Amino acid sequence: MSLRTDQEKTGLHHSISEDKLLHVTKDLYRSKGVKSLLLSCEILNELLLHDPWTLQLARKDKTLFTFLKTAESKFIDPPLLGHLRLSLMLIGAPDSTHRDGIKILAIDGGGMRGLVAIDILKKIEAECGKPAYQLFDYICGTSTGAVISFLLGLVHQSASSCENDYKNLSKAIFKRNLVFGTSMLFLNQSYYDTDILEKAMKEKMGFKHQLIQTISIPNTPKVAAIATHVSGPRPVPFVFRNYCHKQNAIPYYPGTYNVRPWEAVRASAAAPGYFQEYKIGNNVFLDGGLVSNNPAAVALHECKLLWPDTPIKCLVSLGTGYYCPSSDQEVKFDGSLSNKFKIIIDSATDTLKIHNVLKDILPAGAYYRFNPPLSRQVAINESREDFLKQMQEDTQSYIKRKANEIGRVNTLLQDRSKRSIIRSLWKFLRR
Repeated sequence: MSLRTDQEKTGLHHSISEDKLLHVTKDLYRSKGVKSLLLSCEILNELLLHDPWTLQLARKDKTLFTFLKTAESKFIDPPLLGHLRLSLMLIGAPDSTHRDGIKILAIDGGGMRGLVAIDILKKIEAECGKPAYQLFDYICGTSTGAVISFLLGLVHQSASSCENDYKNLSKAIFKRNLVFGTSMLFLNQSYYDTDILEKAMKEKMGFKHQLIQTISIPNTPKVAAIATHVSGPRPVPFVFRNYCHKQNAIPYYPGTYNVRPWEAVRASAAAPGYFQEYKIGNNVFLDGGLVSNNPAAVALHECKLLWPDTPIKCLVSLGTGYYCPSSDQEVKFDGSLSNKFKIIIDSATDTLKIHNVLKDILPAGAYYRFNPPLSRQVAINESREDFLKQMQEDTQSYIKRKANEIGRVNTLLQDRSKRSIIRSLWKFLRR
């Protein structure tokens, strides 16, 4: 009995993939009506997601591309449009949906200070009359910002609903007996119970499918979570995406869409000393704030690849507040090892450098950064009610002072909503 060589096995696999794609596309082209087309589209997407060779073949199939684009312009059924959108993205079709300009939301890390970003979003949503996932084309976050981004963009929660869940989640996570927490810090390098964090993420983002498949959910924007990949020669930002780039678009930052949504958030929020590192295969991830606590620059880069010919109309960058001692307050240098470590972490998680660069390179009226000064130092695991209350009072005062800037942002976002309605009506009339 002769054994097949590796080359013969590869050729056989490719032949099988070609037959599968041919069979699936034939059923797709023969589909009549929304129901049969939706079923064929779902089967096609499953094949493209799990067979890399079939995906390569599909990206070269011009007939398939033309059929999917025609179907996208013809039908208005939301589930079908979602799956057509996923199919087109997988085969590398350009996304020409937002020709009037891209709207980006980027949210910093900061633990409990994430409530600051949520309060600002509540104001924006209240004035626009729409939730964030309907206002922005792209939502990106680091660590606590990743949690908020996924709740807004994938779960489709409003900022108010997100606030309630975030407070309950934080109370459950940041609860630990001092003695037990210290012992766990030595055993697992995590003061808090990581299992509680994972359980909470699964409950809120328990999608059964891969991250990229969330793009088929109607009205879902592009969403990303930034983690720190530490398995290579140096720590680098790693982008967990619910989308893929075109074949000729090479992102500067490594990333993947082949994980479940809760895994992406878990990796992004793996703060050293607080929670355990997160492993996916041979890859190890830590909190994204270590290399990109302000994810606005990463978000801008990703959007330039997604929509290379479309201008950035609005980039809203939300900080989680900062504490700056008054000028008459004496600051003494503490030479202890723990304080030196804190200085290194503060330097690594600094968000001001990215802000200054974006302020210089983006056109006037397109970039908005909101980051309130706080009257108290608020730790990422802060649980004292008086500290959290003061933090939110500081944020409300800041929102009042920034009313004009927030108003300009809302004008840009509402403009996008009106145009979306016009586009939907035009598509309906063309049927």
